[in-house]
Amino acid sequence: MTTKKTEVQRVFPSVDQLSPDEQGGPIARRGFTYQDYIAAKLVFDMICDPEIVKVHCETQDDIVVVRAIDDGKQSAEFVQVKAGELDQLWSLAELRKQTDKRANTSIFEKSLSRDKVQEVALFRIVTLRDVAPGLKPLTYPCGHQDRALDNEAVVRISDDLTSKFPDIKSEKGNGVEYWLKNTWWEVAETQEAVKQALLNRIIDRSQQDAAPLLFEHAQKVLNNLLDIVRKAGDAKWMPDRDRKIIRRSLAVDWWEASLAEETENRGITSGGKLRSKMQTAKFGDPTINMALSLRRDYISETRTPRYMDEGVHSQLTRRVSYEAMKLQIEYSAGKLNMSSTEFHSECLTRLGQIDIGKPTRDQNTDAYLSGCLYDITDRCLFTFVRQN
Repeated sequence: MTTKKTEVQRVFPSVDQLSPDEQGGPIARRGFTYQDYIAAKLVFDMICDPEIVKVHCETQDDIVVVRAIDDGKQSAEFVQVKAGELDQLWSLAELRKQTDKRANTSIFEKSLSRDKVQEVALFRIVTLRDVAPGLKPLTYPCGHQDRALDNEAVVRISDDLTSKFPDIKSEKGNGVEYWLKNTWWEVAETQEAVKQALLNRIIDRSQQDAAPLLFEHAQKVLNNLLDIVRKAGDAKWMPDRDRKIIRRSLAVDWWEASLAEETENRGITSGGKLRSKMQTAKFGDPTINMALSLRRDYISETRTPRYMDEGVHSQLTRRVSYEAMKLQIEYSAGKLNMSSTEFHSECLTRLGQIDIGKPTRDQNTDAYLSGCLYDITDRCLFTFVRQN
């Protein structure tokens, strides 16, 4: 009788649990570094993109971006930031250059070595200076037709790296082709360019969130964000691992609190008139806060449409305005004998009865219509209190 040998599959740790290969102590420094700006940019990406769930600062790599992908899995993108500005374009020779000819010291070797976690490993290299023509395919997004593995330029990169590192494999058994398929080379230009681009994004996003920031306030928000990523980078893995991992829920809470603080400092709190009108009508804070949230979503949707096209937006906004006018007249004329709270409920019911010209409606539609009503209220065109 023969016994079949069972192969034990290796279980890899999560990137959240794997200790960094190098654990240096905090470095005293003045001002913010190029790496801080890149980390801040990636954290802001996370605030805007719900698929990004967390960002590590100086753990397994300079930065690690963890995303939710298909089937409940996650990817971990290992980001190397090269702040030193060469006096030439980045080349293949620089990519495979080893320190004192020691193994595992080149940019390529260090990058591929990160493929030892349970997440799907992706790689990014961020530089100030552009790359030489031989590396140009890596600057295109992963999956781009001009960086297919059989592309002539990509074949040359593959042959060069394979010749230099013929037996190289990650701990998960992946080699040169896997790295070429999953690596993006980002040319981010100067620190000042990264800063200005990030400031513009902060201002644009604040407008989408119906809490527009002035330039000086956006600068303050950016400096606070830079301080967050710097502190995360300076913390030691042991005993402060959680301080090195910035989670999306906390980043979004920080962003919303920052908008609220800055707009309040300017004395024009977004939705302030809506809050005041609902407080006068004796609504509680939970109802008021939900109304403010729906209004913000409505404003965001009208500025960057995702759910419906602009023509439908305009049509529904006019319908809500007309329905609100009828309701206000009926309430003021005494045809609706009810309290402010009951009137509010009647308003939402009427909105739910609006014919949207589609065979079906969903919660997105009703939330949009409610947000529109609350925006009309904030603009002093509607009130939930009976008028004489």
